[in-house]
Amino acid sequence: MDIPSHAESVSSSLPSGTSAPVLRSSEYRNAATAELTETLADAETRRRVVCCLRRELEEADCFWAKLEDNASETCGDDIAESVVAAFKSIHTRRVSGMNLEQIDAVCRDVLALVAKRAARDEAP
Repeated sequence: MDIPSHAESVSSSLPSGTSAPVLRSSEYRNAATAELTETLADAETRRRVVCCLRRELEEADCFWAKLEDNASETCGDDIAESVVAAFKSIHTRRVSGMNLEQIDAVCRDVLALVAKRAARDEAP
């Protein structure tokens, strides 16, 4: 269930020398969403997706704690909090600079990747 690039989605199965209309971004989004919806129709796959997302969120929480520990070790306890705050600020600015369409695309891509991983795994 890889989400192909626009070029791949158009030319992957065409004989050489032929052309096809290029999918507009809204058509591509609709196709990707339909494929994801179909994948998530299976209750067992949905359960595995939720388990995978839970693990990913726990790891994300651990990331900030590990960053703080690493900052304490390398920079000292006095400025570790400032280092972590700077990293969080950069992350927040990047996310807040995205428009809704970009956020939607990122969320859809992440969910598709997690669904692919969950469909591939036997159990979480």
